[in-house]
Amino acid sequence: MKYLEKAMWGKKPQCPFCGCKSAGKWNRENWYRCNNYRCNRPFNARTKTIFQCTKIPLWKWFLACYYMLPTKGITGIRLAHELGVTRKTAWHMAHRIREAMKGSRERLLLEKLGGIIELDEIYPGGKEGNKPAYKKLHMGSGVGGKMSALGVVERGDHGNAITTGFPDKLALNKKGKLIPTANISAKFIRKSLRQCVKPGSTIANTDSSPLYGDLKRIGFMEHFKVDHSNGIYVKKVNHPLMEKAYTNGAESRWRIIKDEYRNHQWYSRWHSQSYYNESDFRWNQTRVFKRGKDGVLRFVDRMPTKNAFDILLKDCFGKTLTWNKLAARKKVYMKKLNKTMGYVYS
Repeated sequence: MKYLEKAMWGKKPQCPFCGCKSAGKWNRENWYRCNNYRCNRPFNARTKTIFQCTKIPLWKWFLACYYMLPTKGITGIRLAHELGVTRKTAWHMAHRIREAMKGSRERLLLEKLGGIIELDEIYPGGKEGNKPAYKKLHMGSGVGGKMSALGVVERGDHGNAITTGFPDKLALNKKGKLIPTANISAKFIRKSLRQCVKPGSTIANTDSSPLYGDLKRIGFMEHFKVDHSNGIYVKKVNHPLMEKAYTNGAESRWRIIKDEYRNHQWYSRWHSQSYYNESDFRWNQTRVFKRGKDGVLRFVDRMPTKNAFDILLKDCFGKTLTWNKLAARKKVYMKKLNKTMGYVYS
């Protein structure tokens, strides 16, 4: 508890209800009471965090946070085995931690990405031909029935990444059943880029997909396309800030997300953004640099660090996720999808 208090507040306790930094000890261990006469409410380091209203010991929560920091994360079944809890409890704990990891994404959306940007889209999900008969969606070839996401990656070892899931739509399969499938549109890409990229100071690198169009129209300095369909993956350009145009950084980002998807074997559409937030947190916060003999910091590896663990603990504040709210995500997702598409999903 003392470590959590230090990570959350520093030297002095701070009231999570009114923000007052004046508090005295209460009649329970590790509890405090706010000295603001208008508030005067008791609290501890767990209040208004993902650790609130749970009987699970704090050391198990810390261990779960540590297990979720490595490159591919950890599955709910494996987490339940390591912590000695039920699968349902481990799954709820993992989603609470992913809710805290969303804080890194929120800060990046406020600061926005800049410099040389690489863009690419991904479609997680198994191939239709490899599925058993009872799991086949009968949506035809291509990306029918799959999930989809857009990745925005800053080039360089110090660059951050933001992954956003595409909104879905309902489409009829070959058997006449409505199936959620990827709704890929240039309008959504432009909207996402306006939210997470600084206008007028970035250079875009994309493939030759017609979805991107000409990104200079929405504020990019330059837009270079690499034609992957013709086997061209690196293209020399005449630009003072960049020698070559490619999307290899975004492709390596997708390799990690695909490995994570295989590790979990499957996750639903209404939880997909939580898994993307978890992957972004690991990409942005678990980088390890080593200073060379010339005094330059160089990227070494991605691994759990004390700094990443402390950032995760700070992001736990205000990120409460009850079981009822987590279980209702499917209903909220389908209700929003039905309202958007004008269909009645059964």
